[in-house]
Amino acid sequence: MAVLIVSKDSNPSQREVRFHLTKRMTTVGSESVQDVVVKSDSPGLLFSILKSQKGIEISPARAKVKVNGQVVSGTKSVGSCDRIEWPGGSAVVLDSALSAGESMSESKALESLLRLQNIAASLENSGNLNQTAQLILDSLIEFSGAERAFLIGDFSRRSKWSVIVSRSTSASTIPEVNPSRREVLSSTILNEALKKRDLVYVENMIGHPWSEADSIIQARIFSVACFPLILNGEVFGAVLLTTSSPGRFIRRETLSEVTLFASQAALLLTFQVTAKAKTSPEVLTEADGKILYTSGSPMEEVTRKVAKVAATPLSVLIQGASGTGKELIAREIHEKSARKNGPFVAINCAAIPASLLESTLFGYEKGAFTGAVKSHSGKFVQADGGTLFLDEIGDLPLELQAKILRALQEKKVDPVGATASVAVDVRIVSATHQNLEQMIQAARFRQDLFFRLNGISITLPSLKERPMDIEGLAKSFIAKAGSAIPISSSALAVLKSYDWPGNVRELEQAMTRAALLSDGPEIQPEDLGIQTQDFSTAPARATALSVEFNGQSLEEAQEAFTLGLVESTLNQLGGNRAAAAQALGISERTLYRLLTKLSDKSGSRSDLADPQR
Repeated sequence: MAVLIVSKDSNPSQREVRFHLTKRMTTVGSESVQDVVVKSDSPGLLFSILKSQKGIEISPARAKVKVNGQVVSGTKSVGSCDRIEWPGGSAVVLDSALSAGESMSESKALESLLRLQNIAASLENSGNLNQTAQLILDSLIEFSGAERAFLIGDFSRRSKWSVIVSRSTSASTIPEVNPSRREVLSSTILNEALKKRDLVYVENMIGHPWSEADSIIQARIFSVACFPLILNGEVFGAVLLTTSSPGRFIRRETLSEVTLFASQAALLLTFQVTAKAKTSPEVLTEADGKILYTSGSPMEEVTRKVAKVAATPLSVLIQGASGTGKELIAREIHEKSARKNGPFVAINCAAIPASLLESTLFGYEKGAFTGAVKSHSGKFVQADGGTLFLDEIGDLPLELQAKILRALQEKKVDPVGATASVAVDVRIVSATHQNLEQMIQAARFRQDLFFRLNGISITLPSLKERPMDIEGLAKSFIAKAGSAIPISSSALAVLKSYDWPGNVRELEQAMTRAALLSDGPEIQPEDLGIQTQDFSTAPARATALSVEFNGQSLEEAQEAFTLGLVESTLNQLGGNRAAAAQALGISERTLYRLLTKLSDKSGSRSDLADPQR
């Protein structure tokens, strides 16, 4: 038996009325002749609910009727928990038979539906997506018995997944795990849910085959539920619920209810984002893997140029200091070009030894050299039909520059050990922080290759040149880290006065660290972990540290420096080993090994290596 739950007042939380749809056709409208009389700004019949062997269908009348945020122009099938809206009111369909089949109690189902309407009202009234996402996760935690919840997805529909928000109970013992896009997507459980496109639930992780996975151990997961959010056959998000306290389980009997609730709530967010995008200019954010800028920023001109450049077939040379976002611009050019459906392949020319760079770029045949046990396609072939991004192009050896020039001119590559060339169709986008014109004069870069690569040039400003963007970028990185902690005015002043030699990349690291390690209600200057001294007035320093030879070998000196840095970092972070390991970019296991060595050398500081510390 189907039920229509109608909000009779403007505030959905005040009064909801259930109508059992026992007839084959039930009319809904604002006049007494209708079967279900509701409040509406449009007089007369609003829509009809039809019941047949196919299920439940809605047939709108003259009024503008929406189902799950989308206008319905003709007869449309609806299911349990679908939300119907009209000018002046709203309702939710509940298929009781489906709910019973899913072992979901009617009282719990009604509770989740009413809560869903309250969330919808909050979203419509405030428009605050982050606040609404937090409300959704808080409800899921309460329903399921979870200690922590993540909403992960691509709500901007740019194929760029990220953590939208994460929430935890006030008594949660779950450690602070960095919910960055890369780390969360490495989760064994999340990957399994996305692969199956269905719920993944482990009531007790102890003894489970996944219990040895690194991501499970690091997050200290005891019980977990993860389900993908699917719209029109496409996975656009996921919800991850976890507990960490031994003996505390995600309640099995709530899974059906939680899945339906989360899916519908996420739809509300998705449709709100879509509606906002249609009525406001596009804002590119770092959380989506894009560039954030405000009106009047130098990046405004850059993005206009990117849009023009993308539509051409010309090669593009992106210049700018390290950390300014050159790869983000390259990806934006690809995504706005006619090649957007082709591959985007990136390679950092400075990160690969010169001896391996040729085979990496052009590929090799089986037996071409020792260790070539099978043929391998190079980056040029992998990017065929798409875009090849050559980062740090200024680090290419001269002999390889000539081969790349030939590949670009002839649109063919010669794999190492091959007897025939391979035709390729790629667009080259390259980037460098070096001055290629000066390198040409010094005979370190070929002028003909420079002309081939520099079809159009884009120069990215440093972060110091775009101070008006710092606040927006900082907040974006905090949200990307799964936090909503505000920035104090004093910390914001520090951010704006700092020179940012590492540019946007350094700002991201600083804000992620502050968001995860700050203990107060706001981020303070001491949470940023940056030097606020103005080094522009400091005495000039030598290019190397002023040290004297004291009989140590290079290996001994390096070890002494490493152990000193570890001890200093640990002391600054109050002995918090997890925070120190994260700040140093090493695992806790590696940190413990270094502390043991430090303890052995110092003797008096044996407490540093204490695992209980």
